[in-house]
Amino acid sequence: GVAFLVVADIPAASTGCGEQGQRSCEAAYDQQVLQGCPGRQGVDEAVFDLLREGCSEEGIDPTRCNATGTKVAEQRWSKAQEDVGGSCAEVDDVHEHVAESAPSGPACLKYAYTHRAEQIHHGAINRCEKECTQRSKSYGRQLADQFCEGESKTTALLVVADNPITSSICGEQGQRDCEAAFDFQVFHRCYFQQFDHEQEFDLLRGVCQAGGMNRARCSSLGTKAAEQKWAEVQKELG
Repeated sequence: GVAFLVVADIPAASTGCGEQGQRSCEAAYDQQVLQGCPGRQGVDEAVFDLLREGCSEEGIDPTRCNATGTKVAEQRWSKAQEDVGGSCAEVDDVHEHVAESAPSGPACLKYAYTHRAEQIHHGAINRCEKECTQRSKSYGRQLADQFCEGESKTTALLVVADNPITSSICGEQGQRDCEAAFDFQVFHRCYFQQFDHEQEFDLLRGVCQAGGMNRARCSSLGTKAAEQKWAEVQKELG
């Protein structure tokens, strides 16, 4: 916002100047906007009109002020998502971007804007947490299914493991959900297999962590699996 706009809390024409005072105020306002922030009028037309209303004898209508603040917050949130990104990992960055562009006044506009921005932020966080729980559990089950598919656990399953789902939103809870789903699925599908393939089990379970798969360890296990397979083939062929 622009600092001088805080004066819009006090109707200019209420000083007794009447219509002449209103016209003088509007002219000064238009000139200041033109000189200080050309182009903003078209971008924030609702805010421009609302603050210009402060020059009238009645001043700014509180109901319209609140509605404008709400609308502008929603518009700037959508714009910030386009600029910053709309994924769950970027929710806090979007909120910060919107908060930094809050109007400086009048008070009713700033309050309504900030209040709506906080509402949107909290709603986005809640949706992301629910999405994270669902995806974490699904991911854990998917990893476990791959582990239980015999020999393919050293190859095909690694494609799944290339895309860790935990993020700043999921945090430790996302990791726990993924690990719990992985353990449950392995227990019911191939309980004893985890003892025969302990390294692979630990490797895949580790994908649930925020850092995802340990690629150095993965490469080492892949090499080892290939060598074992080659030895088996040679033995069969004599």
